[in-house]
Amino acid sequence: MLNLQSSGSSKKATRSSNSARFVKSNLIRLRSKSHLGIIRKIHYNLGDMARVGSPLIEIEMEDESAASVEFGAAAAATIITAPVAQAASPASNKKDEYGEVLALPSARRLARDSGVDLRHVTGTGKDGIVTKGDVVMFKEIGGVGQVVQPSDARKSPAKKGDILATPAVRAFAREQGVDLAIVNGTGKEGRIMKEDIVHFKAAPLAAAPARAAAKAATPPPATTTPFATATTAPITDELKPLTSIQRAMFKQMTKSLAIPHFGFSDEITLNSCTNFRAVLNAQLARDPILGVRKISYMPIFIKALSLALSEFPVLNAKLVGEGDAKDVRLQYRASHNIGIAMDTPQGLLVPNVKNVQNKSILEIAAELERLRESAKKGLSSADMSSGTITLSNIGTIGGTLLHPVVVTGELCIGAIGKTQRLPRFEVVDGVEKVVAKEIMNVSWNADHRVVDGATMARFVQVWKRYLEEPGLIGR
Repeated sequence: MLNLQSSGSSKKATRSSNSARFVKSNLIRLRSKSHLGIIRKIHYNLGDMARVGSPLIEIEMEDESAASVEFGAAAAATIITAPVAQAASPASNKKDEYGEVLALPSARRLARDSGVDLRHVTGTGKDGIVTKGDVVMFKEIGGVGQVVQPSDARKSPAKKGDILATPAVRAFAREQGVDLAIVNGTGKEGRIMKEDIVHFKAAPLAAAPARAAAKAATPPPATTTPFATATTAPITDELKPLTSIQRAMFKQMTKSLAIPHFGFSDEITLNSCTNFRAVLNAQLARDPILGVRKISYMPIFIKALSLALSEFPVLNAKLVGEGDAKDVRLQYRASHNIGIAMDTPQGLLVPNVKNVQNKSILEIAAELERLRESAKKGLSSADMSSGTITLSNIGTIGGTLLHPVVVTGELCIGAIGKTQRLPRFEVVDGVEKVVAKEIMNVSWNADHRVVDGATMARFVQVWKRYLEEPGLIGR
């Protein structure tokens, strides 16, 4: 048995009046997750003993689809065939003890958002309660009362301390540029919900002179959904000068048009490289070196590239001289200053890690971190100059096969595509099987005036071998 007995004689004395008042208030909203309903009957009075398993109360749960069907079957003909003039008079709906029309919570929300006066809507639900379907049908037949007043969407500014809203709703309001002080809250005790902000932005300002003047001066805007972000400023053509970085790119890429490009693409299996990196990061997590606690793939790629350049130094060289071929020389450079393309707030920048041939993977990682931090404030001219070859990791954004552009002063550039988990054939215990592999696409371009295809292909295969067998690299 469940004991609902209240303690105290004063509570027993008021049991009957409290119970009557509780039963009389029909529009008690139940909020359990997203369920809404109305208490229709209470089987026990305050202080009664209730048997386990027997019903305590009867709740009519709100069922939108059922309400719509009931409306269509019971009262569609009555309302649709009625003259519009008759809709102007208040409908004979049941009211609660406070004189408000009995309506489902969803019907009240829709009526409030649509500017519909529930007093003019005929309820077709149980005991004459107004359903959401009733409000929808009333709007479709152009019922009287369907006028949105400015006060329905906005109110006079409230004091900051009077605003009830959760942190998530406040953050959403900031994102939408909405002042919560002038938004009507539909939640409990006037709490502002996310839906209130959405409806606030979608509601027209019939009483706002500025909006009325703008409406008269411009053509009517196209119809949009309530969730569309509206813009009042017209989109016009605009002529802007290039930024400093765009000007530098314009000059450099214009010069690059004179370079005949030879492209070479391949794919690299990164499973061993991934394991190699995981071992390094596990050690760094326990014992950081040079302030490095974790490395990305890029330091490994850069070190492997330097080792490959040692075998193919022509790709680290540059052309000196112009005009006739007899006046042009190749300058072989000892320093491997490998440029790394970085997407910064200022635009694309390509600083370079100096003397990679003398650095370890961890030293390269520390230098990359320094360059990234410097890029936020502004890279120095020393960081940006004297590059010998460039590697772009555009795959962090997306893309597989790419076409990087060689710049003057260099003979080769590489671009790394995104890594994908793909099926590949592999011999396992003497049997050929399909296994999952981490595949990274790479694309290289070289100056075809001095770099032939065979040299480019062999160079990439050496770089690929170091990445697929990272134990050859060391640390």
